[in-house]
Amino acid sequence: MKKAVTNYSASPMCAKLAEEIIAARSSAFEFQPPIKGLELMRKYSNALDYLLSSVLEAAIQSAGGEDIRDNALANLAAAAVGGYGRRETAPYSDIDVTFLVTDAEHPDANRVVKEAFHILMDVVLDKVGLKIGYSYRTIDDYQSLDRFTQTSLLDARHIAGNKNIIETFLSDLRSTLGAQFVLYHAKCRKTASDPHSSALYPVEPNVKTGSGALRDIHTIGWIAEALFGCAPENVWKELVERRIATPSQAAEIRECWDFISSVRNALHLSANRQLDILTVERQAQIAPMLALGSEQELMKQYYSSAEKIRRICSSITQVLVNRRLPVDKTYFLIGGMLSLADKPAVLRRPGMVIRAFRNAQECEVDLSPQLEEQILDESRAYQDKLDYVEFRSILDGENVFATLSKMAALGVLQRLLPEFADMLHRIPAERVHEHTIGEHSLLVLRTLEEMRGEKDSLYAGIWSSVRDQGAL
Repeated sequence: MKKAVTNYSASPMCAKLAEEIIAARSSAFEFQPPIKGLELMRKYSNALDYLLSSVLEAAIQSAGGEDIRDNALANLAAAAVGGYGRRETAPYSDIDVTFLVTDAEHPDANRVVKEAFHILMDVVLDKVGLKIGYSYRTIDDYQSLDRFTQTSLLDARHIAGNKNIIETFLSDLRSTLGAQFVLYHAKCRKTASDPHSSALYPVEPNVKTGSGALRDIHTIGWIAEALFGCAPENVWKELVERRIATPSQAAEIRECWDFISSVRNALHLSANRQLDILTVERQAQIAPMLALGSEQELMKQYYSSAEKIRRICSSITQVLVNRRLPVDKTYFLIGGMLSLADKPAVLRRPGMVIRAFRNAQECEVDLSPQLEEQILDESRAYQDKLDYVEFRSILDGENVFATLSKMAALGVLQRLLPEFADMLHRIPAERVHEHTIGEHSLLVLRTLEEMRGEKDSLYAGIWSSVRDQGAL
């Protein structure tokens, strides 16, 4: 993330902008029970859109006015991202915005962006007291984003400036989101919704990230956006048209989504701060805000909604991850297994066989039986430079023991490391050992991985002190 820094004297428009956003918030959150859910969030998001457009206008005036306006606006775009990008801005949610420019060295665009950053800090953070997340990126930055940032930017929504910049960036970003992105989010929600690790019926549920909460719905959205290129507001329409979800499932999700959003809004307003845990104290307080007779009635409706969300989203996620998912140009996933997308002859190219194991490792899947047979049919030695580049990537990743064990089972590790072939069949001189030297070496890898996974022990300190863990 590139931070904008400039010498800035407060714009005379800042005080006026602060007054406008405070008035817009007050208007958006004036209510009579019951508090609205998604409708209120969208109303507030629209008010913030006006603020961001006004900030950009103030920044243009401060940076050079009409002399730079056209040139600057042609080369930058302001976008709402994250929950604000989806128009799901709760009363005290962080306001996440990003400025995209065509060129990091473009003078007019960068001058405006720097001024906009300082105005946002002055108005939103200092004068209004809301948290703001700000990022500055070039249109080519989609190539080097971490998973969290990819996800946030996937919900980017144009507010001001050149809309084509946002559309091009999103198109390029989606082109990089394959099976790894889909499986990452599916795994995250499976962990959160696992009845053995995260209860569906906590006394004080997290309405945003808990099991059966809003994040389950968001995850379906991110996966669908990555696979089908649809906008966030069209996700469930797309799923119904593709017969992945039924119309009744989409309607149930919409109803539950709106209710839990209304609970979240009420939590924020009752606490006058960001709060997503539905505590026992708040249950009694917000039940009347939702026109419900008691906290018991509130929780009954909440649990019922969470049940439906988890059931429907879990079912749809399973369908989505079992589709044909591209991993790269050579491999794809189907039915949770790695398969070859090209003719078997492609496996003769340097690095391609080892890459199959690296892809399986990253996606945490098995090779398909057909791919295993295709690899077994290859008889060449794997000693090209590209073979070793892929192998080093495996050593730097997770699940190294399982990956190398599979490579050994298919004879690949022996042809990559000829010395290992002899070790695998060699009995130790001291017969107290239970395994051959080669098998023992693999088991040492398993022990090292267990050490790496330790969080609060002597092993954790030892492991963190190792400079080149992959080499070890």
